[in-house]
Amino acid sequence: MRNKSHLIIGTLAATEISVIFGIPITPLGILSSAFFSTAPDIDEANSNVLNKFISKNSTKKIYKILLYFLLILFFYLFIKTNDNLYFGFLVSVFLLNLIQKKLTENFIRSIVISSAFAFLALTMMLYNINFGIIALTIFLAIFPLLKHRGFTHSISMLVMIYVLLRYIEFTTSFKNISIVGTVSYSSHLLCDMITKRGIPLLYPISNKYYSIGKLKVGSFWGNFIEMVLIILLLIIVTFSFIVFNTKVTFIF
Repeated sequence: MRNKSHLIIGTLAATEISVIFGIPITPLGILSSAFFSTAPDIDEANSNVLNKFISKNSTKKIYKILLYFLLILFFYLFIKTNDNLYFGFLVSVFLLNLIQKKLTENFIRSIVISSAFAFLALTMMLYNINFGIIALTIFLAIFPLLKHRGFTHSISMLVMIYVLLRYIEFTTSFKNISIVGTVSYSSHLLCDMITKRGIPLLYPISNKYYSIGKLKVGSFWGNFIEMVLIILLLIIVTFSFIVFNTKVTFIF
């Protein structure tokens, strides 16, 4: 499913649960549901989620700078042991081509995002920020290094996210984020299950992918079903607001 559909469906699903169980709908809750509805796709280098953190053009520049640096480094190391500059340049280019096959642009993009989250976690440690928030940030730092639709799309990760959010609730003034965050994350997994590829629900116990549909992401029918789900959720949420006379609160 497309990222924007995950965002809308996850936020609407969390809102509906909040209305049903009488959970205050707050700006923090909406932001939490929006974030966790798309968080599983941080493990995909080309995802629009990562593009919100750093643009693809920026990572392309970083990638080129790194390649130029490696070329200069190889050339420098070679001429320190050999006086043949022409041969040294050829060897350096050859070594760079070998590395380039493994050191892809997507890999560098994932490393940059992972490093950003890791740096953020380290900064929070220095300022004694809540342990749960630090642990959650470390989790997010690991996401970009994982296989797409792997551990991040499993029940195991869903449980871990819930436990961390619950811990944050108990140790901070943030309330109800465990419910809206977990529901939003769950919506992402359920939506990906209706695609042809499916998700590894029982990972790491099993690598088997589970699918309850054959939709292809970006296809006509895939987009059509996404739109139908969004419209149905909008109707349900609107009806629930009327029935339960729910009001939005701006208390964080």
